[in-house]
Amino acid sequence: MEEPIKIAPRPQKKNSQTHVVYDSLDALGGRATKKQLFAQSKLIWHKYRNDRPPRTISELNRILLSAVSQGYLQRLTEEKGVELNCEYTFASYEHFADKQTRTMASRAVYTLARVENGEQVITETTRIKLEKTIDRPESFLPPPRILGESLDTIEDSELENEEADQLPPATKLQPKPDAPTNMEELLAAAEKIIARQQPSPHNHPVAKIEVPVVSAIIGIGVAGLVLGAVICLGIIALSW
Repeated sequence: MEEPIKIAPRPQKKNSQTHVVYDSLDALGGRATKKQLFAQSKLIWHKYRNDRPPRTISELNRILLSAVSQGYLQRLTEEKGVELNCEYTFASYEHFADKQTRTMASRAVYTLARVENGEQVITETTRIKLEKTIDRPESFLPPPRILGESLDTIEDSELENEEADQLPPATKLQPKPDAPTNMEELLAAAEKIIARQQPSPHNHPVAKIEVPVVSAIIGIGVAGLVLGAVICLGIIALSW
């Protein structure tokens, strides 16, 4: 029985450009030319990203170069060129691991150097992780993908792992039945306030003086007319 062929895993960032070209190559059977990847990427681009897909072969070429440099894809054509219709396939897991371990170790060394120079501040947990990355970068690699394995199977496995990593919801502690609560204290205070607002049986309510509204308005109007007549008579007397 032949041993399964291990290839580079699916990129972990689902909305990355590398993820799009990886899935495009898978849809084309694991081996395709640059022009085939260009057409397939434009077809499925909207399922992963909100920006526009590459409009030219030159734009796609930059994405493919990034995927190759990260170790996900491998160019089968020895000749290089933007307009050259190269063939691509999935990189082997060994090739992917070599690329990724060197990149992770280099980044960890660079970050620790910045910390030592006082240019960056990190937590002790991050420092320990960076030191482990330098010592054993292969321990941080994702598992390989088996050639011929369906991406749907991989996605279901990733969802199961995410659900397993999630912590169970915290149980809310319930107070004892006889224990005092803030709500009980608030209710007791409210009852005291209401009791103080009730009128005392020894005090008689003060009667309000009621003034008919219509009579008041008529009285004000008559007074105004009288005042106006007096002013007019005064003006006529002065004019004589």
